[in-house]
Amino acid sequence: MILISANGLGRQYSGDPIFQDLAFEVRAGERIGLVGPNGAGKSTLMKLLASLDKPDYGDLYIRPGIRIGLLRQQPDFAPGTSMIDVVKSGLASLIELQHELEEAAQEMAEADDEADRLRASARYDTLHEQLEHQDAYSIDHRVEEVLSGLGFAESEFQRDASLFSGGQQSRMMLAKLLLQSPDLMLLDEPSNHLDIATTEWLESYLSRQPVAMVVVSHDRYFLDKVVTKIWELHEGRLSAYPGNYSQYWKLRSEKAKVLERQAERQEEKAEKLKAYIRKYGAGQRATQAHDRERKLERLQRERVDTMRDVVGPYMGFDEVDRSGDIVVEARKLSKSFDRPLFTDLNMTIDRGQCVGVIGPNGAGKTTLIRTLIGREKADLTGDPSLANRRFCRWIDSPAE
Repeated sequence: MILISANGLGRQYSGDPIFQDLAFEVRAGERIGLVGPNGAGKSTLMKLLASLDKPDYGDLYIRPGIRIGLLRQQPDFAPGTSMIDVVKSGLASLIELQHELEEAAQEMAEADDEADRLRASARYDTLHEQLEHQDAYSIDHRVEEVLSGLGFAESEFQRDASLFSGGQQSRMMLAKLLLQSPDLMLLDEPSNHLDIATTEWLESYLSRQPVAMVVVSHDRYFLDKVVTKIWELHEGRLSAYPGNYSQYWKLRSEKAKVLERQAERQEEKAEKLKAYIRKYGAGQRATQAHDRERKLERLQRERVDTMRDVVGPYMGFDEVDRSGDIVVEARKLSKSFDRPLFTDLNMTIDRGQCVGVIGPNGAGKTTLIRTLIGREKADLTGDPSLANRRFCRWIDSPAE
């Protein structure tokens, strides 16, 4: 069953189009990975699929009645709402169906005549079938499975959602979408803010789901585990490849080599035609030379376009003065919100060192970095005389 189809789809904001003449289909159960360099228009295409934006030209057909869910990186819950309430809001339609089922059961019990009882019974059977189809009788188990898989402890379920870190709040939104289980899930970088364990759980969970999904991710290993088809959005065009990311890259490389060989043979043929035209264009073989000119024109119209490498935008940094030998020094560094993240941390980072910060979700990695660079204030614990030494940086050139 086709959920979404497009023909001649294009979008532009100013100047050249972001993409144009896109044609594709999304079928029920397909797991599609959308790849391409930064700025290619992946997020714009996802907004079109979610009906949050409109194309400038072309046709986009969305099957009436299907439910489409887009992973939102920004939280949309009210202050004072518990984490479990935020997540369960993705099940609002199922909970409403359960209430309707209870009402239908009560109507059956209170029916005064056979006709009313039969109407209530028919309504009850319809609602019961819908709930069974959506696996609504195991809501609590599904909620626990998803939250546990995404790294939340049961003791955190009733905690105020606003007290969680930004990464944890993003995982809440992911949990909400997974439980919503729409006909089509649009996942933009779903493995952001996930550690290795939760990423592996998400890979397994998504690969078992019967719903269709379009996934944007720069994690090729994640795409290898999850998707069954790749869309490449590059230079305004969309190309489809069967299989996961590894298979896509292999097929793309093979296709590039074939086109390169075709282009080389075409160029060789064009050079031979040009040489013949130069040699015999004004002689006894002028008629044959004119025929070669027509062949050359046709060859140039049918020129083979080779595939260009997929590269990201250029990034560079201005030169800076050499720092001192010690770049960062922390002594008795502590930080907590509603619970301690790190306490009495001592560390030194020397010039030239590359330090990796690893740990499970919610351990405080981002907070530590923000504290070290001065964007978050450290807690004043321990020896007060050391408070101002929690972060030091030397940018002047050292003495010779």
